[in-house]
Amino acid sequence: MLGKAGSGHPGGSLSAADIVTSLFFKVMRHNPQNPDWPDRDRFHMSKGHCCPLWYAVLAESGYFDKEKLLHLRQ
Repeated sequence: MLGKAGSGHPGGSLSAADIVTSLFFKVMRHNPQNPDWPDRDRFHMSKGHCCPLWYAVLAESGYFDKEKLLHLRQ
């Protein structure tokens, strides 16, 4: 994703990958078919350098098509 974008630093995403994927795929309650579900868990990432990781997690979960990851920073 960052290679295709031609810029970006992967360190921010890599440093949070374990915790974010564990939380999102094993702990948090959410539903991509109903993203406004009132009882869903909320996740707030204050580390902006992790946006590529966050986008990848959302795409892998089905919130949007993975093809869109190739358009990062466009």
